[in-house]
Amino acid sequence: MSDSFTKKAKNYLKSNQGDLQTVFSKIKALEEINKRVQRYLAPELQKYCQVANFTSYRLVILAANGSIATQVRFLTADLLLAFEKDTVLSKFKEIQCKVRPVAAQGRTARASRAVTKLSTDTAEIVRDIAESIEDPRLRELLIKISQHKE
Repeated sequence: MSDSFTKKAKNYLKSNQGDLQTVFSKIKALEEINKRVQRYLAPELQKYCQVANFTSYRLVILAANGSIATQVRFLTADLLLAFEKDTVLSKFKEIQCKVRPVAAQGRTARASRAVTKLSTDTAEIVRDIAESIEDPRLRELLIKISQHKE
């Protein structure tokens, strides 16, 4: 990176104008709200939940999976009551809980599935079916599947 580029970037980051300052303010507010919300969550839920966004009255929480999201949804009324005593969180009148996409958790749904091995008889049947199919791509795919045997 050139030295002049670094100077320009530093000047831009230091400026009090522009959209970047707004983004940094939002990030800082999200961090503060997330810390406060974590205090009200049960310890077993804390590491699986994160505040993702907020508006003037709504708090959006991301949950690691459907089970955690369901638990948070059941706790929504209790959380809102507890938030009334907190000066920062008292403005929130609604909690929306969403499930974090699997890809955001560092793995894909496809990678988490195990390939089941076929029995020798089943593999032979799949191979026979493959040989009877005229579509070359489908035939090749079925032959590949038939090779996943015990």
